[in-house]
Amino acid sequence: MNNGDKVSVTIHPSVNDPGRAGSLTHTYSQHALTCWSYHKTLIEKCHASYVCNHKDGTHPASRDKVTISVSTNKDFAKLKGKINPKDVYGKIQYSNSGMCDESWTEIPGSCMIKFKCHGNKKNTTPAMAAGLKTIGEKVVKHETVKENTKLDPCKSGKDICIPGWISEDVNYTWLPQTLTISVSDANSADQGELSYEIDCSHGPQCDICKAMKAGLGLGAALASVMAPSLGQTANVLAQSINIKCAIAGC
Repeated sequence: MNNGDKVSVTIHPSVNDPGRAGSLTHTYSQHALTCWSYHKTLIEKCHASYVCNHKDGTHPASRDKVTISVSTNKDFAKLKGKINPKDVYGKIQYSNSGMCDESWTEIPGSCMIKFKCHGNKKNTTPAMAAGLKTIGEKVVKHETVKENTKLDPCKSGKDICIPGWISEDVNYTWLPQTLTISVSDANSADQGELSYEIDCSHGPQCDICKAMKAGLGLGAALASVMAPSLGQTANVLAQSINIKCAIAGC
């Protein structure tokens, strides 16, 4: 070395990366340094390096440090049932190149999910996928609500059937409808990004809305009951009944 220190390094070339690969001794200290295989580009055109230090493993140089950003919107997807987030985010599929399969995939709760991702380094996409599962465990919300689930066309009434709803306890799981994880290096250059979108418009929680909009005789039943008091004919009133749905995503 330029300062007169004499260095001796012993390396085993077949050690898997990353792993302990050898040791380094030098005349200025009796304490040997441990050398670690470190498959990073620390020097231009260098494909494999060995880092020797007094620490317990490889420690990246500042140029290898990354920044992780997580963003979402205020909307949550409403999945029917008590669902483990891992069973949702575990549906992600990606190739060795780090690119995601962007097709819509069914998830528990009768919803659909679509992932988008890319990773500019080998392990970026797997890391983001693992991080997504951890985020899901932290932000998931479970609740049980009393909900109108079935329409009884003749729930009450003496001389005429009056329709009514039958209420039951229903479990729901709430997860962010959209979420993005972005990874950048020390120079703010893109290293990878993973995002998803959940669509629950085909789920059973929308069945009530669909049934109401499609009929089930609800409009005609309401018209027959309300028309006399309103001074209308049932047929005319039925045409003016507007049935809306306020369930998110339906």
